[in-house]
Amino acid sequence: MKLINMTPHQMNFTDGSIIEQSGYIATIEWKTEESEKDGLTLLKKFPVISDIVFADICAQLGADGFGIVSFPVVSACRGTELEGRVGSVEMKSRTEKIAVANTFCI
Repeated sequence: MKLINMTPHQMNFTDGSIIEQSGYIATIEWKTEESEKDGLTLLKKFPVISDIVFADICAQLGADGFGIVSFPVVSACRGTELEGRVGSVEMKSRTEKIAVANTFCI
């Protein structure tokens, strides 16, 4: 399986491997639902992937690719054909920016 980095960052892994940014950055939009409760305005925000971005990610992945994306993109892809084909890195150290090798959150 070919790993494709669709984030704006180089990925550094615990095993010393590095995956450069692919040139394509997967993005989402935020949908907001508003409600009122006891004089408070409550906002529910959730990630939504557009049809264009969905198609772009599919094209980037091809038949055997796995896309490394941000966690909001992972959330927006749940319940679609991209679930299990994209994932975010599991971080060993956020301060050192080192991800666990071969482990992705889907």
